[in-house]
Amino acid sequence: MINQHIQSAIPSVSFANAELQEFIDHRPDAREVRKALAVKLVYQGYKYEEIQTILDVSLGSITSWKQAYKEYGISGLRLSHQGRKSYLSDEQRDEVLSWLQTKDIWELGELEYKERI
Repeated sequence: MINQHIQSAIPSVSFANAELQEFIDHRPDAREVRKALAVKLVYQGYKYEEIQTILDVSLGSITSWKQAYKEYGISGLRLSHQGRKSYLSDEQRDEVLSWLQTKDIWELGELEYKERI
């Protein structure tokens, strides 16, 4: 019973390969493609050491990516880093963009920060 539950949680090789290929074909970020490709190669029977050589990644990364795929599916391979919070509020950002659009060409000196006195 437990073994049957575990088997149903693990994607079949053919399903995994198709799903991973679809993800690879439509991802512009090379880091996500490398993760998916590593997992796909695992499902295709490549040894971890071969994948390490082919993709120039660590064995630990391959293990982590495969585990993330098994636990979360494709979403486990997506980058989770969203970047730094903006220093500007939405209003300040809009104001800067509007100001920048007032001219077609800017000189570098015009863009330097000058403290108001």
